Amino acid sequence: HGSWKALSGGKAQIFIGGMTQTVEMKWDGFVFQVGEWTVTFTLQDSYYGVYKLVRLQYVFGGAVITVNAGESFQGKTLKEDFMIIELKEDGTMKMTITDLVTDTTYGTWEADGESSDIVRLYFAGSVQTVRMERNAFVLSVDEWTITFHKE
Repeated sequence: HGSWKALSGGKAQIFIGGMTQTVEMKWDGFVFQVGEWTVTFTLQDSYYGVYKLVRLQYVFGGAVITVNAGESFQGKTLKEDFMIIELKEDGTMKMTITDLVTDTTYGTWEADGESSDIVRLYFAGSVQTVRMERNAFVLSVDEWTITFHKE
């Protein structure tokens, strides 16, 4: 048993077993040192959920074209449900792209065992590594950079 208290600057002080330790809190957990051991605590449900499109960026001839969800481009409005990625609790994933027709791709995902903010997405025969940021991530595929936000 122990206790803790919040400190300024995104830190917390933890009191347990006669020890006191100040840790830096991240949105998905914190790292605690116990002697030689480094223990990482990660919020259990920090990754799985439904992520919707926020922004599409495309590099064309050296120029970067950026379209945010809700904006129009070439007479068409980009909707946030144009592209949805669902990371399921069991480690499976589903990516749905809806334009004139709906295209669904299935795959798997896993959190990196050493870095609490890295997730690997396995789909369509490829592996994409993304850095999770507070309820969001950026996926880069070829000339495309796609930003998602957790619903």
